[in-house]
Amino acid sequence: MGSGGRAILWLLLFATGCAGGPGPLTDGLKTAEFRLSEDSAAGLLMGGKEKEFIAASLWLEGTRIPGQLSLAGQHSLDHPKKSLQFEATGETPLGFRSMKLSAQVRDHSFLRSLLGERIYAATGLSTPRIEPVVVYLNRQHQGLYLLIERVTPEFYLSRGGRIDRLYKSRLLRSTFTETMIADPRSGVEAVRSPFNEKEIRRLALWANSAPSPESLAALEAGLELESMLRYFGATTFLWNCDGLDNNLRIAHTPASGKLSFTPWDWDMSYSPLCGFEALLAKNRLLAKLLEYPALRLQFKQILSRLSGEFPLERVEALLEADFHRIQGAYARDRTLGGGGRDASREKEELKRLHRGWREQLDAFLGAS
Repeated sequence: MGSGGRAILWLLLFATGCAGGPGPLTDGLKTAEFRLSEDSAAGLLMGGKEKEFIAASLWLEGTRIPGQLSLAGQHSLDHPKKSLQFEATGETPLGFRSMKLSAQVRDHSFLRSLLGERIYAATGLSTPRIEPVVVYLNRQHQGLYLLIERVTPEFYLSRGGRIDRLYKSRLLRSTFTETMIADPRSGVEAVRSPFNEKEIRRLALWANSAPSPESLAALEAGLELESMLRYFGATTFLWNCDGLDNNLRIAHTPASGKLSFTPWDWDMSYSPLCGFEALLAKNRLLAKLLEYPALRLQFKQILSRLSGEFPLERVEALLEADFHRIQGAYARDRTLGGGGRDASREKEELKRLHRGWREQLDAFLGAS
């Protein structure tokens, strides 16, 4: 075949990729293609509102999955690359029906969420599954996204548990200060379940009371304390200032009659929004936990285990592996990972931030 013929063949292959079939834009990643009416697509991308759902189908691994699609994530609403939420009406090859397609407009490396999934899971917490995918909308290439399992009641059922109440934090307001004693709804809201003010107020009361055996016993009567320790341990290891008062999920399990903590959305990890001491003091639950010597010791033990399981060399190897997995799709992303950034430079900056944070962690663990 001559050079002209090869050029034509390449253009045809490129067009196939843009049309939504596997092609050079996928780089071996799964393709998630959404199909909906042209009017609905235009409305979604040019003036849609968060959580305003419209009928759509998702084509994934050759399977058509009917459902509803909406915009998701306040930070991407005005961005050229929008995050999406899809609610399937039936089963999916993924094993879950509720998912977010995150444009990662706040993490230009696309690596923080992938690393954080391993960190939270290593503590034994139920953790959403995450996978990089290439997204198309009506055969038009949208770019590299992270497909993230959403935390819903079905999330717990798929892991052998059942919950009857689920809460999510309100934007930057789940601080568990005295305001939440007077009005627990000011900090968290219920997700597809009734709101029980008593159990949320119990957390706020503990966070604002003097340390005592009686106060701790009252807390443990309604909380799986180990889940809170693990959540804050992993959140601290990830330098996730944003997650302390923004992205928490709290579930109530009827079998135990207790609340437990579940991680969600840590794309702002390793972002110098606060220093080490400021992070520890940022959320009243964590600050109060550290006032109890025994709980402080358990917290440090969790951090120490994570440090041992994820030494610097392993973290950097994981970042390199994920980088090589997504770099082709990243380079072909129409907004270069959502921010017009250089993927390799973003990866190296993340390594630098992680190394600096580990020095602060080591100093904390070495202190008496």
